[in-house]
Amino acid sequence: LDTRPIGIEDNFFEIGGDSIAGIKFSCMASDEFEKEIHTAYLFKYRTIRRLAAHIDSSVSMPSIEIQVTKGDKWPLSFSQQRLYFIEQYEKGTNVYHVPWLVSLSRDINVEALKRSIQAIADRQKVLQTTFLQDDSGMIWQHFGSEPIKIESRVYRSKTHFNELLVSDVNTPFNLLSDYPMRSVLYQNDTSRYTHLLINIHHIATDGWSHDILVGTLLEYYEYFDRGEKIALAPPRIQYKDFAVWQRSYLNKEVLRYQLEYWKGKLSGYKTLNLPTDKSRPKRLMLHGRSVNFALDETLSDSLKVLAKTRGETLYTLMLTGFYILLYKLTMQQDIILATPVANRHYSGVQGLIGFFVNNLVLRQDINPKETANFLLHSVTDNLIQAQSYQDVPFEQLVAELEIEKDISRHPIFQILFSVQSFETYNSVEVTRYFTTETLQGIHNVTRFDLECIVNNLGKKISGVITYSTSLFDKQTINTFAKQYSCILGQLVNEASTKPIAKYNLIDNRKYQKITDTWNKTQCPFPGHKTLPQLFEAQVA
Repeated sequence: LDTRPIGIEDNFFEIGGDSIAGIKFSCMASDEFEKEIHTAYLFKYRTIRRLAAHIDSSVSMPSIEIQVTKGDKWPLSFSQQRLYFIEQYEKGTNVYHVPWLVSLSRDINVEALKRSIQAIADRQKVLQTTFLQDDSGMIWQHFGSEPIKIESRVYRSKTHFNELLVSDVNTPFNLLSDYPMRSVLYQNDTSRYTHLLINIHHIATDGWSHDILVGTLLEYYEYFDRGEKIALAPPRIQYKDFAVWQRSYLNKEVLRYQLEYWKGKLSGYKTLNLPTDKSRPKRLMLHGRSVNFALDETLSDSLKVLAKTRGETLYTLMLTGFYILLYKLTMQQDIILATPVANRHYSGVQGLIGFFVNNLVLRQDINPKETANFLLHSVTDNLIQAQSYQDVPFEQLVAELEIEKDISRHPIFQILFSVQSFETYNSVEVTRYFTTETLQGIHNVTRFDLECIVNNLGKKISGVITYSTSLFDKQTINTFAKQYSCILGQLVNEASTKPIAKYNLIDNRKYQKITDTWNKTQCPFPGHKTLPQLFEAQVA
């Protein structure tokens, strides 16, 4: 937390902790104590004294060891397996690409950069993996021996650069023959290298992995460029070891125990019907666009202070406001959405690149007669409970619950919500060499109806809403963002007094404009004309 001093009775969230720091803590603590320490425990036992007592009594985490099999093929993790089948069903798609584009400093050492990229792939074997299917239909991952290809492109103009970028970002991977990582260096017509694109298929990465990628790239680059000492210890295990271990850990007993919770939790759930601009297509369309939004500094400060004084996370506060928004838009009191969880509370996986992230389904009851305070406590309790059963991969959950197939929408949930901190690749050390650039307009995909990602880094809380263009117009999403801000403003000022039913989607100034200003329709009555004459004049 970068805070001194810390006492054993201090509340983690009151002294600066947030959901991002909580995830990092649970991962580090699980690794250190070799115990199952979920993020949920930090929400429940918020002081060092209470956590210490819980750690003493918690279940030991089975150790993930290096797996040895005959031959050179390894099973896929559950998440990889579902993604592979989707990829084959779609016959190649760009929707699971995770591209990272950076502009390079003028004095970049290109040879050192190339060696750094190869060193990352040598260190993280999942990036040098291909997938194959045997005669029985079983899918395996296979380590390749060929080095990573680093392509070079020369562009003549900004338009030409964008054309190259669109192709490199969106060309599907052939997972049977291609490594799940592509790297491209771009030169302008003066032969100066200006940009680097690293594009990884989701089957080999996730958001946490991206932070590892950026941090490792920086360490290797400074080692190869300037000979600086490298502090990276070799990984104890590889992703394939986790995949083998996961299949044994999630045995029938563990799976049955956790699935019983989810069967009860999701029994009789209703699909969330957010109002859309267009009729839902018969088949799920994957084309998306994004809208950025930012709260003003005053509201941002107020939300952070409110979270801290209540000992809550900014995440639960922002999620509570988002639930109120969805209730006001749909008038549904039973709301389902999902939130990504790092799923790295297993020993030894914190430093691995790979597909660990899991989508955690959250089902929330909204009582419009209650206040936001009541809802906030309920959201926190619900989150703690769900996180305790997060081991079941979402893909496994869909299969086990025998969800009726509906190819027009994502199964169970259609809206994803998360709070993230994009700190690693915005750090001073990284930006000395690499400046992250936006890919909006280049990579236009979404797997959901709506995805809201809140960024809590910086003075202003900002975010991005990615939406399906087959359902929504851009103006509607801009309106949603303004309404969300309006809800959050009311939550800050009236969380303990105002019933949720009384929350407004517009501020008082706009409300007065609609109900008062625009409603001033009085005009002088033309007394010299009869009603039929007025009618005829209006017709004319």
